[in-house]
Amino acid sequence: MKILVTNIQRFSLNDGPGIRTTIFIKGCSIRCPWCCNPENQSPYPEIFFNRKLCLREKKVNCERCLISFPTPEDFFTFNKEKYIVKFNNLNGLCPTEALGVYGRELGLEELITILKKDEVYFKSIGGGVTFSGGEPFLYDLSYWLKELKKLNYNICIETSLYAPFENLKKSIGLVDLYIV
Repeated sequence: MKILVTNIQRFSLNDGPGIRTTIFIKGCSIRCPWCCNPENQSPYPEIFFNRKLCLREKKVNCERCLISFPTPEDFFTFNKEKYIVKFNNLNGLCPTEALGVYGRELGLEELITILKKDEVYFKSIGGGVTFSGGEPFLYDLSYWLKELKKLNYNICIETSLYAPFENLKKSIGLVDLYIV
Protein backbone atom coordinates (compact mmCIF):
# COMPACT_ATOMS: atom_id res chain seq x y z
CA MET A 1 0.00 0.00 0.00
CA LYS A 2 1.13 3.53 -0.74
CA ILE A 3 -0.07 6.75 0.83
CA LEU A 4 -0.34 10.19 -0.72
CA VAL A 5 1.93 12.72 0.99
CA THR A 6 2.74 16.38 0.47
CA ASN A 7 5.89 16.64 2.54
CA ILE A 8 8.39 14.70 4.63
CA GLN A 9 9.89 17.05 7.18
CA ARG A 10 13.10 15.79 8.74
CA PHE A 11 14.47 17.21 12.00
CA SER A 12 11.03 18.37 13.13
CA LEU A 13 10.83 19.69 16.68
CA ASN A 14 7.13 20.62 16.88
CA ASP A 15 5.27 17.38 16.11
CA GLY A 16 5.87 15.27 19.20
CA PRO A 17 8.68 14.65 21.67
CA GLY A 18 12.31 14.81 20.57
CA ILE A 19 13.63 15.10 17.04
CA ARG A 20 11.14 13.65 14.60
CA THR A 21 10.53 12.97 10.95
CA THR A 22 7.02 14.16 10.15
CA ILE A 23 5.05 12.69 7.27
CA PHE A 24 2.28 15.00 6.01
CA ILE A 25 -0.51 12.85 4.56
CA LYS A 26 -2.98 14.15 1.99
CA GLY A 27 -6.71 13.96 2.64
CA CYS A 28 -9.03 15.23 5.37
CA SER A 29 -12.79 14.85 5.80
CA ILE A 30 -13.25 18.19 7.56
CA ARG A 31 -12.37 21.69 6.40
CA CYS A 32 -11.32 23.60 9.51
CA PRO A 33 -11.04 27.34 8.78
CA TRP A 34 -7.88 27.43 10.93
CA CYS A 35 -6.23 24.48 9.13
CA CYS A 36 -2.42 24.70 9.24
CA ASN A 37 -2.05 22.58 6.09
CA PRO A 38 -4.91 23.36 3.68
CA GLU A 39 -2.92 21.83 0.81
CA ASN A 40 -3.51 18.48 2.55
CA GLN A 41 -7.31 18.65 2.62
CA SER A 42 -8.04 17.13 -0.79
CA PRO A 43 -7.33 13.39 -1.02
CA TYR A 44 -6.06 13.85 -4.60
CA PRO A 45 -2.92 15.38 -6.11
CA GLU A 46 -3.35 19.07 -6.92
CA ILE A 47 -1.45 21.44 -9.17
CA PHE A 48 -0.19 24.59 -7.48
CA PHE A 49 1.15 27.81 -8.97
CA ASN A 50 2.79 30.61 -7.00
CA ARG A 51 2.83 33.63 -9.31
CA LYS A 52 5.28 35.50 -7.03
CA LEU A 53 7.96 32.86 -7.67
CA CYS A 54 7.46 32.61 -11.45
CA LEU A 55 10.43 33.89 -13.46
CA ARG A 56 8.18 34.83 -16.40
CA GLU A 57 6.24 37.13 -14.08
CA LYS A 58 9.57 38.82 -13.30
CA LYS A 59 10.24 39.24 -17.05
CA VAL A 60 12.98 36.59 -17.04
CA ASN A 61 13.08 34.43 -20.16
CA CYS A 62 12.05 31.07 -18.72
CA GLU A 63 9.63 28.90 -20.64
CA ARG A 64 10.30 25.47 -19.19
CA CYS A 65 6.64 24.91 -18.36
CA LEU A 66 5.47 26.10 -21.81
CA ILE A 67 8.01 23.96 -23.65
CA SER A 68 7.12 20.86 -21.65
CA PHE A 69 3.35 21.46 -21.64
CA PRO A 70 2.36 23.52 -24.73
CA THR A 71 -1.35 22.71 -24.36
CA PRO A 72 -3.61 22.01 -21.38
CA GLU A 73 -4.02 18.43 -22.63
CA ASP A 74 -0.26 17.93 -22.31
CA PHE A 75 -0.30 19.40 -18.82
CA PHE A 76 -2.40 16.66 -17.26
CA THR A 77 -4.85 13.92 -18.10
CA PHE A 78 -7.96 13.19 -16.11
CA ASN A 79 -9.20 9.67 -15.44
CA LYS A 80 -12.94 10.26 -15.11
CA GLU A 81 -13.61 6.77 -13.75
CA LYS A 82 -11.27 7.07 -10.78
CA TYR A 83 -11.08 10.87 -10.47
CA ILE A 84 -7.30 10.76 -10.30
CA VAL A 85 -5.16 13.47 -11.87
CA LYS A 86 -2.03 12.10 -13.54
CA PHE A 87 0.88 14.51 -13.83
CA ASN A 88 3.67 14.19 -16.37
CA ASN A 89 6.91 15.04 -14.56
CA LEU A 90 5.58 18.31 -13.17
CA ASN A 91 7.53 18.37 -9.89
CA GLY A 92 11.10 19.48 -10.50
CA LEU A 93 10.25 21.12 -13.81
CA CYS A 94 10.16 24.71 -12.53
CA PRO A 95 13.55 26.05 -11.35
CA THR A 96 11.93 28.30 -8.70
CA GLU A 97 9.24 25.76 -7.71
CA ALA A 98 6.51 28.20 -8.68
CA LEU A 99 4.68 25.31 -10.35
CA GLY A 100 4.30 21.83 -8.93
CA VAL A 101 2.03 19.21 -7.45
CA TYR A 102 0.83 18.78 -3.89
CA GLY A 103 0.78 15.05 -3.37
CA ARG A 104 3.00 12.13 -4.31
CA GLU A 105 2.80 8.46 -3.50
CA LEU A 106 5.04 7.14 -0.73
CA GLY A 107 5.67 3.46 -0.07
CA LEU A 108 6.74 1.91 3.22
CA GLU A 109 10.20 0.91 1.94
CA GLU A 110 10.93 4.48 0.84
CA LEU A 111 9.77 5.80 4.22
CA ILE A 112 12.01 3.36 6.10
CA THR A 113 14.99 4.44 3.96
CA ILE A 114 14.30 8.06 4.93
CA LEU A 115 13.83 7.21 8.62
CA LYS A 116 17.11 5.28 8.78
CA LYS A 117 18.94 8.54 7.97
CA ASP A 118 17.55 10.03 11.19
CA GLU A 119 17.88 6.95 13.43
CA VAL A 120 20.93 8.37 15.21
CA TYR A 121 18.82 11.31 16.43
CA PHE A 122 15.90 9.11 17.43
CA LYS A 123 18.11 6.84 19.52
CA SER A 124 20.47 9.38 21.09
CA ILE A 125 18.16 12.34 21.74
CA GLY A 126 14.74 10.76 21.55
CA GLY A 127 12.14 11.21 18.89
CA GLY A 128 10.74 9.14 16.09
CA VAL A 129 8.20 9.40 13.32
CA THR A 130 5.02 11.50 13.32
CA PHE A 131 2.15 11.08 10.89
CA SER A 132 0.30 14.34 10.35
CA GLY A 133 -2.00 15.61 7.70
CA GLY A 134 -4.61 16.00 6.56
CA GLU A 135 -6.02 13.15 8.57
CA PRO A 136 -3.67 10.14 8.76
CA PHE A 137 -6.44 7.77 9.86
CA LEU A 138 -8.25 8.09 6.54
CA TYR A 139 -5.73 5.38 5.63
CA ASP A 140 -5.45 1.99 7.28
CA LEU A 141 -1.91 2.50 8.60
CA SER A 142 -1.88 -0.66 10.74
CA TYR A 143 0.62 -2.57 8.56
CA TRP A 144 2.93 0.46 8.42
CA LEU A 145 2.68 0.98 12.17
CA LYS A 146 3.50 -2.69 12.85
CA GLU A 147 6.55 -2.57 10.59
CA LEU A 148 7.81 0.66 12.16
CA LYS A 149 7.30 -0.80 15.64
CA LYS A 150 9.46 -3.81 14.65
CA LEU A 151 12.22 -1.24 14.04
CA ASN A 152 11.60 0.26 17.52
CA TYR A 153 10.46 3.65 16.24
CA ASN A 154 8.50 5.92 18.55
CA ILE A 155 5.27 6.73 16.69
CA CYS A 156 3.09 9.83 17.04
CA ILE A 157 -0.07 10.58 15.10
CA GLU A 158 -1.58 14.06 14.84
CA THR A 159 -5.29 13.46 14.30
CA SER A 160 -8.73 14.96 14.64
CA LEU A 161 -10.06 11.43 15.26
CA TYR A 162 -12.67 12.20 12.58
CA ALA A 163 -11.87 9.05 10.63
CA PRO A 164 -13.07 5.46 10.15
CA PHE A 165 -13.31 3.80 13.57
CA GLU A 166 -11.66 0.59 12.32
CA ASN A 167 -8.51 2.49 11.36
CA LEU A 168 -8.36 4.12 14.79
CA LYS A 169 -8.98 0.81 16.57
CA LYS A 170 -6.19 -0.98 14.67
CA SER A 171 -3.67 1.64 15.84
CA ILE A 172 -4.18 0.94 19.55
CA GLY A 173 -0.99 -0.49 21.03
CA LEU A 174 1.06 0.62 18.01
CA VAL A 175 1.00 4.40 18.52
CA ASP A 176 3.01 5.91 21.38
CA LEU A 177 1.32 9.31 21.35
CA TYR A 178 -1.88 10.66 19.83
CA ILE A 179 -1.87 14.43 19.35
CA VAL A 180 -5.53 15.42 19.07
